[in-house]
Amino acid sequence: MRIMKPLRDIELAGIANDLQSLVGAQLQEVAQTESEFGLAFYHDRRMVWLWFDLDPRRPLVLRFDDDPPPAARLKAVKPALLFVRAHLVGRRLAGAAMNAALGRVLELTFHHQGGEACGLQARLFPHGANLTAFAGAKSVSLRKPKDAPAKPAARAPEVEAAKDARDWGRLRDEWLALKTGKTGEGESGAASGESAAERARKAFEKAVAKKSQALGKMRAELVSKADPVWRAAGEWAKAHGLEGASPEIASCFDRSESLAWNIERCFQKAKDNERKLAGAQARLRSLESELDELRRKGAVGFGVDARQRPQGGGAGPAASLLEASGARGRRFKLGADLEAYIGKSAADNLALLRRARPHDYWLHLRDYPGAHAILRRPKGRNVGDKELGEIGRWVVVQSLHKPESELAGGKYDLILAECRHVRPIKGDKLGRVHYQNDRLFVVRF
Repeated sequence: MRIMKPLRDIELAGIANDLQSLVGAQLQEVAQTESEFGLAFYHDRRMVWLWFDLDPRRPLVLRFDDDPPPAARLKAVKPALLFVRAHLVGRRLAGAAMNAALGRVLELTFHHQGGEACGLQARLFPHGANLTAFAGAKSVSLRKPKDAPAKPAARAPEVEAAKDARDWGRLRDEWLALKTGKTGEGESGAASGESAAERARKAFEKAVAKKSQALGKMRAELVSKADPVWRAAGEWAKAHGLEGASPEIASCFDRSESLAWNIERCFQKAKDNERKLAGAQARLRSLESELDELRRKGAVGFGVDARQRPQGGGAGPAASLLEASGARGRRFKLGADLEAYIGKSAADNLALLRRARPHDYWLHLRDYPGAHAILRRPKGRNVGDKELGEIGRWVVVQSLHKPESELAGGKYDLILAECRHVRPIKGDKLGRVHYQNDRLFVVRF
């Protein structure tokens, strides 16, 4: 049985000191499970999660970069989550300190306008764990507040105390080992002696092998689709007719048909192949990014379904918009926190739009019929022109079904609006929408 020791005073003091690096970071998201609470700060172009585990025996605060840890989602929104969203999300961290008078208590304060102070107090001592959010005279706690116990008299510090103190990394590793090493009572894993961590590792390796195999097949498919024989055959027939061609080019001709028919057929086949090539290249980039993300995350938390993500959590591969909406489509990932999605049909596009968050972006190519796209981003995340250019070029290629080589030198207007300002037209089967508060972005090739 795995045992993890609770936080010590010296460890919490070190954590409070480390949190000074987050001062000025903006609180973007919150998440809550039955006994855990997470705060996501946007810092140094990435999301940093402070994760509070309020287990009565060993309450902890942990740090996770980019994504929160996997956890079971709450069925109902709790008052504390609503209070933090209403009063603290969007504010910047002003300070973090350990309240030595109360013991293992971590206090976070936020910048505020006017005279109303706001922040969070986390009590992290065994059998008294709680988290309280306050704004002015208002406050909400995760659990029924109790009077803080009297802090025992300070003991003489041990010589090795500082050396034995656990840092962020060691605390996180111990906690994840404790979580992934648990098996339910009566589970077959316990009977076979195989731990949950070992099963997760095997499933992770199997998934990596499967994606790597798919990647190899797709690269081979790209080689076959990149063969320019149909276009070369069309050019030959246009210049020389059907006679005198090499055996490879001659195999493209149907001599029972006219010269004009063969020329048209060769160029049409070339266009079809180039369109398929562009789609395969986009799928290849998407698969490569998924494989890189899978390897970066490792076996910890692998296989957690989107429905098991923490409430208000991030959107990693396990919480992809395609899975959440049940839609079919394609994904384009840019960096660690931007993902664009395009549905395969009008129904898929509407499903993606309905599951998008209000601050996500809706994209559409102006004056061209084609797919809508959804760009997922962290709340408050500013998307630069260079990033919009890359995503916009992908949307144009997907909408026009043409390779970038055919679009070279072209300019296209991309409509951009937050999803909160986009509404589907009721009863319309073509997937059309009403939108407002939009802006245009010029995509150049």
